[in-house]
Amino acid sequence: MTGGSVSGAARLVFRRLASGSGAVAGAANNVETRVGGRAALLWAATTSVNMYLPRPRSAVVLLSTRSFGVSSRTAWRASSSCLASSSSSSASTSAGAPPGVGPAGAGTKGPIRDEAIAEASESEFVRLVDPKTGSLAGPFNIKDILARLDRAKFWIQQVAPAQPARAQVQYVPGQAVEDVASLVQFPIAKLIDKKEEFDKLRAAKRKASSGSAGTSKEVQLTWSTSPNDLGHKLSKAQKEILRGTRINVVVTTKAGGRKYIRGLDPKEDERRLAFLRDIEALLCYPLSPNSSSSSNSSSSSRETGTGMGMGTENTTAPPAEPVARQLGEVDWQRGGSAAVVSFELIRK
Repeated sequence: MTGGSVSGAARLVFRRLASGSGAVAGAANNVETRVGGRAALLWAATTSVNMYLPRPRSAVVLLSTRSFGVSSRTAWRASSSCLASSSSSSASTSAGAPPGVGPAGAGTKGPIRDEAIAEASESEFVRLVDPKTGSLAGPFNIKDILARLDRAKFWIQQVAPAQPARAQVQYVPGQAVEDVASLVQFPIAKLIDKKEEFDKLRAAKRKASSGSAGTSKEVQLTWSTSPNDLGHKLSKAQKEILRGTRINVVVTTKAGGRKYIRGLDPKEDERRLAFLRDIEALLCYPLSPNSSSSSNSSSSSRETGTGMGMGTENTTAPPAEPVARQLGEVDWQRGGSAAVVSFELIRK
């Protein structure tokens, strides 16, 4: 595993998540400077430490009693109160984001993320990859990490599953780990910056598109596009097709318009199919001197329920040889309120 280029935000968040040892020292100093009210201060210190250490956390309290002179009975009371408070806090956090909900929850395909990591590995701990060095840190309690993570900007994603059958080193929570890589019974995850991941995917998509055989352009239309606009936009699009450019026509509902679900009204369905046939005719057949008037006539008849695809006789016979062709079927989206169809040059 290599670190690669990492955003400063992801690195900063990782360091905060992995700063458990510093948090213990800070909490201990706070307790050591006070003489009175030791039990209450010990409870507060342990609560702070619990934000950074995995379960079971009672070991922190027992270690603290040696330095602060608190009796074992008082320590165990503080430990019990702390664990109860932490459990209720974890339960409320997990209730807000139940397992299986999200882009990669249980029962969905794709990367395993967040709560789904614990479900897939049947483990409450995870090892994290340092975004800068690629080294492993942890193990960390998954619920604790998610409770402290800004879920709107980051997620944790599994990069290697747990291998409990190969485990040779037993992990004791609270004890230092010399070789995190040896704890193969816990999965490996990495911190993902959502914005950075989106930018990577977009760049990869653009690179793949630019490296293809031909370029492509998109033409945006609405179901209420006027005949003049339709003829003007598609005449320009056809010129691009003749240069070898693939044209993707996207037809959507006008902004603020009422969304339509395909299949509710047969007449509206047929009107939209006729509109798509008009688009195909204007893009696939050569431009004629009276192309503008013919497109206006075609679009006008489409609006009134007559014309192409409506069972009436077309007075103008289409040219025998098309210059372009439609690629595949119409891709209906958003329940039928949007349609995407592509065209390319017929190479001879």
